[in-house]
This record gives sequence, C-alpha cells and structure tokens, in this order.
Amino acid sequence: RALGRLEGTALADVGLDGEPEATLAIACGDERHRFAVGGRAYGTGDRYVRAEDGRVYLLPARRLRDLDVAELRLMQHRLHRFPEAAAAAATVRAGERSWRLLHRNRRSAQAAWVAAERPEERRRDLARLMRALWQLAVSEYLEAPPGELGEPVLEARWEGVGGEALGEVTLRRAGEGPSTRYLVRSEVTGGWAEVLPSAGAAVARALDALRGEDPDGER
Repeated sequence: RALGRLEGTALADVGLDGEPEATLAIACGDERHRFAVGGRAYGTGDRYVRAEDGRVYLLPARRLRDLDVAELRLMQHRLHRFPEAAAAAATVRAGERSWRLLHRNRRSAQAAWVAAERPEERRRDLARLMRALWQLAVSEYLEAPPGELGEPVLEARWEGVGGEALGEVTLRRAGEGPSTRYLVRSEVTGGWAEVLPSAGAAVARALDALRGEDPDGER
C-alpha cells in the first residue's frame, strides 16, 4: 500500500522521522532498492517503510517477519556441533568429584548414560543430569563475564567411539539468589555465553541429586 511522500508529524507517526529501526535491501537483476524500516501499524503488525525517493509504503507483517527474528535465526544456540548419539563416553567433574560415564545403546530409543563402573545399572540421577546438561542452549553471547566468577559448577567432556575429544562445556554461576545467572563456555562458543537461569538451575539441581545433596533426588 503506497502512502506517498510524508513529512513532519505524518512521518513521525509512522516512525520514519529519525534513524530507521532497520534497513531492507532488495535486489532484482541489476536493480537495487533500499528501504528504511519504521514503525508498525496499530493492531496489525504491518510495517511502514520509506524508499530512497522518499515514498512511504505499508508492507504486510509476513513480508518483514524475518527482520524481527533475524538475530535469533543467525545466532548459534547449540553448545556443540555433534549429535548426542555420536558421544560414546563422557567425563563430568564438579569440584573434587568426577564421574566417568558410558553411552549405552546410543543410537537407539533405549539409549542411556550409565556409570562406567556399573554399566548394567540404569540410574535416574545420571539420566536427569545428562538430559539437563545436553539441553543447555545459548541465550546471549557476552563480550566479557559479568564480574568475578567462582569455581565451576560443573565441567563435562564428551568423547567419540575411539576416545577422540568431541566437545566440552563449563558451567559457572554469577551472582546469588534471584539475580543468579548461569554462564557457559564450550568448543562452539569460544568465550562466555549466558543460558536461561531455569536451564542452568536444572543442571545444578540434577548435580545436587547425583551427589546426594538433594533430598528429592532419585537414584
């Protein structure tokens, strides 16, 4: 829908009087067009855009939806590039304690992480920890960790069938109480990244259950 050339308050009403929120570039053959993206139409989510010649258009929301989720689509959320089924073993460390785990039936629906010393025993506490650990995902990448970090909550390392290193992750806490944040670093992130507090807390609770510090934990 073409609105023509808008000026003054009319331009401000559609969010195109200052720096644009985003820029949309369209190429068709040898033609190139750029549009400044402005505000949303009330009640519809349709977006106002301004062409280089000053004309303003109202575009359907579906045409510009990718602009709203571009950062989420482009950001790498996964901590590892290998599938869990590729891991044949893992070592988990927390403080002075460590657990050596094997991945039994790893490519089947009966896959389970078991203690290396008792591979015939399936344990809920091990399953809970490894499930929570594998479900960690990046919510935000950080240029630097927020303040001083203490000892790692947990460190884990995955290995392939031949014992080759597949990946690793370190989970740390930052802050205390309701403001607690959980930070991770893996072979994919390089530096520190943040995970959702609920996801980090799930790993911490599962670790407490494994160490016998959670009265509600199940073996």
